Amino acid sequence: MPDDAEHSWLQPKTWTHVIFLALILVAIAWLGIRWKPQNPSLVWVAILVLMAAFAVVAGHGITGYWRGVLIDGRYRMSLSRLQMLAWSLLVLSSLLAAAMVNLSLDWSAPLDITIPGELFVLLGISTASLVASPAILNGKRDKKADPDQMSNVKKRLAHQGHTGVTEEADGLVLCNDDPSGARWGELLKGDEVGNGATVDLGKFQMFFFTFILALAYGTQVYQLFHQGSGVTELPAVGEGMNTLLGISHTGYLASKTVSASREKPEEKPGDAPNGSQPEGGQS
Repeated sequence: MPDDAEHSWLQPKTWTHVIFLALILVAIAWLGIRWKPQNPSLVWVAILVLMAAFAVVAGHGITGYWRGVLIDGRYRMSLSRLQMLAWSLLVLSSLLAAAMVNLSLDWSAPLDITIPGELFVLLGISTASLVASPAILNGKRDKKADPDQMSNVKKRLAHQGHTGVTEEADGLVLCNDDPSGARWGELLKGDEVGNGATVDLGKFQMFFFTFILALAYGTQVYQLFHQGSGVTELPAVGEGMNTLLGISHTGYLASKTVSASREKPEEKPGDAPNGSQPEGGQS
């Protein structure tokens, strides 16, 4: 069974990733338990960086590429994956750092940390977007793209330095041949044959809304730990933040529901393919 042996989890390359992931987890534990800097905010920053490194190493171990954690099933870079990863890292690193800081202060209940309800709403919005995005695209996979439009978008993408698009689109949805074809520009480009070479404003809006709100929340978390005391509650997310995030995700998903591609014209029974004459015609 050579195929099974070739892909065995006991391969040296796999072990390398497993060892690195284990070292990252040990480093996170050591930082929280043994490292006691005067500024506890440094603990949170270090844990956040290590958790991000864990995601990167895990993605590389699975796909063979450092950006693998952001590559979806179409072998394209996914914006919904990016924003879900960003919020997950922010919230989980904050919760873990808070518990570690409380432990270092010998609190009797170091895990008694309140998570504001608005934060659950924020994570729910991000999760809904991650689930709904591929579901919307699935409805466009049973249609055939116009060959001329497909040829045109492939030429435009090749001019942009992207030649990894499959010969046949997954319906109206663009796919890459393999993970090596994933490009960072796909975070802001359309997903279909009709807009795959142009900027998708729905993605553009959600990217900047997510960046600004995540940066603002990260600043709040830093200031919370900078106070040097124990943490009993994570920073609350303002109602306005959730409203903005909800609007950006609604626009992002709404833009996916509208088809930007032309479908392949249906051939009529009397049409002869490739310009040939019907059987029995004169030459």
